[in-house]
Amino acid sequence: MLIQQTLSQLRALRLNAMADAVEHQRDRPALQELPFEDRLAMLVEIESQARETRRINRLLKTARLKVNG
Repeated sequence: MLIQQTLSQLRALRLNAMADAVEHQRDRPALQELPFEDRLAMLVEIESQARETRRINRLLKTARLKVNG
């Protein structure tokens, strides 16, 4: 049950990509063999990439670029 509380807290903190990655890691035995620091670094990187992607998409939408074609 602790994992469900952790996932709920991650989502409440709007760390949805990290929560999804935790669930993904739980389903992959090979990832569970990695050291804690490596797994944590992977989670942080995934969240960072997701935020950057959302930021870029938001900026592109706001820019209202016209497509010539």
